[in-house]
This record gives sequence, C-alpha cells and structure tokens, in this order.
Amino acid sequence: MEDRMTGRDRPVEPQPSGFYRFNEEAEEVPADNPMLNFFVPLMLSMTLNNPKSYWNMTYTQQMDTFQQLLKDRDPAGEEPILDSLFVWYGNECVAVSLMLIKQLIGISNQSSILDLGTGNGHFCEALSTIGFEKITGSDFSESAIELAKSIQQSHAESMHHISYIEDDILQSSFSDDRFEVIYDKGTLDSIAMVSSNLVPDEIPEEKGEPPAVETYREEVIRILKPGGYLIVVSCNHTKDELLDLFVKQTGGAMMMQHEVDVFTDLRILCFQKQIRDNNLMID
Repeated sequence: MEDRMTGRDRPVEPQPSGFYRFNEEAEEVPADNPMLNFFVPLMLSMTLNNPKSYWNMTYTQQMDTFQQLLKDRDPAGEEPILDSLFVWYGNECVAVSLMLIKQLIGISNQSSILDLGTGNGHFCEALSTIGFEKITGSDFSESAIELAKSIQQSHAESMHHISYIEDDILQSSFSDDRFEVIYDKGTLDSIAMVSSNLVPDEIPEEKGEPPAVETYREEVIRILKPGGYLIVVSCNHTKDELLDLFVKQTGGAMMMQHEVDVFTDLRILCFQKQIRDNNLMID
C-alpha cells in the first residue's frame, strides 16, 4: 500500500487479537472483484427505491446470523464472531485504515472518533482493539444499531469504549465540533448513488433541496473539530471528485493530507479541517 502524500509503502500488519481479529484469508471481498459485494446490494437498494428499508433488511438478516452464531458458539473456541459477519471492502481496507488513523498528527487513544455508517460495528470494535477509548458508531438504520449493540452486549469487556447512536448524517443530531476523527467507509458512496439518476424520485435537487452529497459535506464539516480529520474510503469517487467536493467547493476549509490506494478502484483520502483565526485559515 502506498501513501501518495509521503511516497512510502504502508505495510499491512496483523493487529492484536481479541473479540475481533484480522483474518488475512477472509473471503468477504473477492480478490478478483473487490467491489462486487458493495455494488450488488447497493444496486438492489436503488432498484427497490427505498434505501433505508434495504439496509434495515440487510442488518436484520445479519442479526439472525449473529444470533445463530451465538447459539452454536463453542465456549472454548477462539474464533471471533465478528470475523464471520460481513466486512464492507474487506479486512485489508480495515487494517490500512487503522494504521492511517494511528499515524495522524495530534490523534491519541483519547481522541473522539466517529465511525459514520457503522453497520454491524466491525470498525468500532477494531478501533477498540488497538486502544482507542472514545468511539462512536452511527448509522441511519435502526437495525444496524440494534445489531451493533447486541454484539457489544455479548462482549462487553472488549467493547465498553463504544457508543452506538442512530443518526442520519443528512440531518445529524450531533453537536458542532464534536469529533476529532470521522471515518466513512462507503456512506458517501451510498448517498451519492441514491442521489444520482439511478433513482429519479429520490433526487433532492429536483425538490428544491441541495444535493445530498453537499448536505453530507456540510454536516460532516460541522461536527468535525477544527484541526480534525475526515477519512473517506470510496470506490465510487475519483480523487479529483473528492478534492472538488471537500477542498475546492469549501474554499480550502478542508485540505487533503493523505491518499492511499487499497485496490485499483478503492481509495482512502484523508482531509483535515482547517483552523480559523480571525477569519484566516491556519494549517
């Protein structure tokens, strides 16, 4: 993995074991088509024209799987349950993301981190495993939050640093300047696809509202602390599109700090919210 900002390779290393552990041979994302498991359900969601209902159904099914895994689990076994649940974009992306967050300037284990679109809470547990202590997972799907909380309750000792909250980033209830790191693995992609002409009835600008991706950007910037970081994992946007959305269109309120290519069509971009002092930007 190469960090485009430093030009150095980023090795992918296994992390400490626990309730969650990295499985280098996990098959959640096929090596020959890493985007398949992301786009197929999204396209079904777009076809159904009810994205929230789709995600609720998806995580209700995962809840059924989780309950069965609990029932069948060998008390003496070591296989973590989260390894058996779906991981968006795969474990390699998770490993690279964790290493990136650990290396961010000014970020410590006491920094407040939001996993935006947390799903089953997989990334929150990974953050907890490597020592972060102020973790929030949010999702607009009530079924996702119910699943994440159920997993947390079944392993309270390893996940007590995590809070799960049902929240829609397009109308977020989070206060201003709340988080030092916001991590988004696929949420922006999903919002952009819903807002595209794949689902004409859902296009917000045709209803006199701002495009959803712009609302997303403004809300993310609002709840991110000055000097804080936004990490976007995307397979649906090019680097130039993300730079346009977060840097050019904000007048430099956000600046890109890191870029990592995970797969051919999957990239991680890290932006930093600039600090204002007397209406001047300070890097």
